[in-house]
Amino acid sequence: MILERIDAYLIKVFGFKMATQLKTDCAKKSDLIKVILLKELNRTYKYADAAYQALDFKGKGHIEVADLTEAKFVYRLPISKDVNDFTFIISRKGT
Repeated sequence: MILERIDAYLIKVFGFKMATQLKTDCAKKSDLIKVILLKELNRTYKYADAAYQALDFKGKGHIEVADLTEAKFVYRLPISKDVNDFTFIISRKGT
């Protein structure tokens, strides 16, 4: 089910040809989700300063995974908004 949502999202954002190319280039699902996260960050926040200010709204000086789950761009993503899922995706080094 999540792969169907990811496929639909990729086709909507990148187009069919680029979506199939991305799926073949990204061997792991976590790599594909990282590409989606970066694309949504770029679409939502045009400048790096704006993204950092929006994600570090508590003024801690760094961004945590919990801050990502509360950001406004996350609601456009085809993945779960759970903190544990984000931690797993971002820190995943293996398959």
